[in-house]
Amino acid sequence: MTVKRIPWAIAGSLVALSLALSACGGGSGGGGTTTPQTTPTSTAGERSNPAEVAASVPVGAAAFSPEEAADFWTPERLRNAQPVPIRTEPGKPRIGAAEGETPTPPAPEGAEGQVDGTVAQDQTADSPQTPADEPQTEQPGFPYKSFAWAGDSTKAPATTAGKIFFVKPSTGKTYVCSGTVVTADNESVVWTAGHCVYDLDAKAYMSKWVFVPAYKEGSAPLGIWPFRILATPKGWTEGDHAFDMGAAVVDQVQGKNLMAAVGGSQGLRWNAEVGPGTAVTDFGYPAGDPFDGEKLWTCDSTVADFDARGAVTGQPPLAIGCDMTGGSSGGGWLADYQPERGWGYVTSVNSYGYDSLPAVMMGPYQGNAAQNLYEYAKAQ
Repeated sequence: MTVKRIPWAIAGSLVALSLALSACGGGSGGGGTTTPQTTPTSTAGERSNPAEVAASVPVGAAAFSPEEAADFWTPERLRNAQPVPIRTEPGKPRIGAAEGETPTPPAPEGAEGQVDGTVAQDQTADSPQTPADEPQTEQPGFPYKSFAWAGDSTKAPATTAGKIFFVKPSTGKTYVCSGTVVTADNESVVWTAGHCVYDLDAKAYMSKWVFVPAYKEGSAPLGIWPFRILATPKGWTEGDHAFDMGAAVVDQVQGKNLMAAVGGSQGLRWNAEVGPGTAVTDFGYPAGDPFDGEKLWTCDSTVADFDARGAVTGQPPLAIGCDMTGGSSGGGWLADYQPERGWGYVTSVNSYGYDSLPAVMMGPYQGNAAQNLYEYAKAQ
């Protein structure tokens, strides 16, 4: 029996997390017209290193300017970005917690590394939380608590989270994901899922890709930030969920860099020892029923297991309890998140789920591929 993993990207009950934008311009509507960038390929007989970066080729700063981005992504388009339903089949991940077994964590691939978050004290919000109205479906072994963000949406961590909008080259339609501002020398990096920047169906990066920090109910209080460069590990361009990570370097808006505009950033961690019991706070904008995609949600959870079926060549993806749905794809899992300081370390991102295991979210282990991706993005 064929098992299909369900990405959690846009709205709808079963939606692919693999939606994203990438080429500067392209798609229908305002902005310049360009040909979507394709992924660099290996020569015949060679197999590319899946942990290497496959970056989009910038086509010029004028291809999709901040002014064109604001014109194209009207409040109506932001609200109406749609999910892509996918065909699903019965199946289960190969994880131990669901069967009462002891899971084996992935092994770090190199030296552990991290960058700290950078939120000023006066930019940190109180974080009152409103429990989900709907009863939660909790799988045995995957405990979590789901909350609507009820804190100040003009301060961190709400300002460092946001929605991602783009046009998918294979369909020409608009879609949505989630993302996180992370600390970088260029103050302009958004961390998300690979399927939120690279379209596997078209073998091309997304177009008209923008990041909207602190999105709430159709508004963009901190602006609409178009990408300059999109990047993902080569492993994701080959369809391996172990490498479902993506990064965008965004343009300045009104003379400001992204980190300055949102008042800080989250940290990032790679090659960390992540095992059963590692606490994470998952941020995202779920849009599938019972959510509407119009507000930020969090899941307080712990890493409970690892999906041995989710990787082709990389480390097995992590599994946590969380009831977020389509639209939350790419949302960051923050380890060591401390509300009083407003930041934690992005340790994984919302990637995919199984129709047979609701309220369980999978995310890639951030090893050497994450380090390579981050080092590339921060230098642009």
